[in-house]
Amino acid sequence: MKKIQKLLLLLLMMAMLLPTFAMAETPVIVNLVENPDAEYHFEDGAKILEIVFPRVYSSDCILLRYDGMVMMIDASTKNATMRNRIYTACDTLGIDHIDIAYNSHPHDDHIDGFQFVNEYAPISKFLITFPEDFNARMKSAVKFMKANNIPIEQIGNGDTFTLGEDGGVKMTVIQYHKSSWGVNDQSAMLIWCSTATAGCSSRATTRTVRSSISRRIRRKSG
Repeated sequence: MKKIQKLLLLLLMMAMLLPTFAMAETPVIVNLVENPDAEYHFEDGAKILEIVFPRVYSSDCILLRYDGMVMMIDASTKNATMRNRIYTACDTLGIDHIDIAYNSHPHDDHIDGFQFVNEYAPISKFLITFPEDFNARMKSAVKFMKANNIPIEQIGNGDTFTLGEDGGVKMTVIQYHKSSWGVNDQSAMLIWCSTATAGCSSRATTRTVRSSISRRIRRKSG
């Protein structure tokens, strides 16, 4: 009987929320994989959150651009081929600066590339999610940023920041630490909320982070 009451209460709450969902703006999704000839149709002057994944193999990098600001999540490695692919992505998009450089965790395939990116597209701020002295990779990146007068900010679970001159995209850090976990499992994720869409529905995670999430789920499910 209690289960039925809980179900009825849940259905009632959902019914009360329906008008709110109905008023929310429907996000525009264009699937170029299923339909390569599809075209984007946005209102004139609409502010769009662009997300681009440069073709870096065995490493990670994500570019985000919104309302005049550019963010880079991880920056691949020192490998020249991968570095040039990031340069190509920036050139194609017309990106000549990085407002926010964000490192999910200090492994070479995520953090080493920032030093080279700065030569092509100067970095304004460097966000780190592990201590400055965590390992040799982090120490090297921090030393470079300080030598180039790039501000460094330590962030962690629950911290927030915004993207866009209007602050229209709010980023929230999700990160958990446990002594028995490796660095990948402690990687920082991002979830964003945009004033241009309905709610918080997108996560920025790199391949390594997605893999570590899967491992955590498997451990918890037995």
